[in-house]
Amino acid sequence: MNYIERNIEEKILNSLKSNKVILIYGARRVGKTEMIKHLVSNYSEKYLWLNGDDMDHIAGLEHRSKSNYKRLIGDSKLLVIDEAQQIQEIGLKLKLMVDVFNDLKIIAIGSSAFELNNQVGEPLVGRKRDFYLYPLAQLELSKTEDYFETAANLNDRLVYGGYPELVGLKERNQKIEYLKDQINSYLLKDILSFEGIKKRDKMVNLLKIFLLELDQKFLLNLLEGSYK
Repeated sequence: MNYIERNIEEKILNSLKSNKVILIYGARRVGKTEMIKHLVSNYSEKYLWLNGDDMDHIAGLEHRSKSNYKRLIGDSKLLVIDEAQQIQEIGLKLKLMVDVFNDLKIIAIGSSAFELNNQVGEPLVGRKRDFYLYPLAQLELSKTEDYFETAANLNDRLVYGGYPELVGLKERNQKIEYLKDQINSYLLKDILSFEGIKKRDKMVNLLKIFLLELDQKFLLNLLEGSYK
């Protein structure tokens, strides 16, 4: 599946300024990393890409000092940190970089909004701009398909959603397995890690109640709207 341009790209580029940190939040697999890779592929100046899942990159950021970060970043004009929530004290480290480098632009990507937001909130007050990336919207998908393709795909999208990888799947069973994997590998993992929640079965039941409540409200609004 070819890359689909996201609606917030222009806003991110317009907000990318020195001494500011762009924070990209969003659920796992909604395309945050791919979107930023697409943006920096056209970036005219030197950039450095770090990943919070890479132990070497974590070690490089560990020592929070001006001299260490000047050596690490060098003459790069843009710093991207993917999976930023994995790096301890990331908020304080980003604050120091903003204070040290006068012409450095920073993008931090977080798959766990719980963790990243808790770490960067206070240290980056007045120094950050938040963006949330959601699954693909129909306005974004319409850039690559015509009316007839949209009509043919609409039912599936209402049922299975707009995760970029899922949109490219053709078979119903593939989409179901993809969503099951999302729930087991990412959604519950992130929720259970928040505030030390331990009861997986209770969390699943609670999510089911929420979904039933949302479905009832949706149907009620739909029925009320039809009689206006």
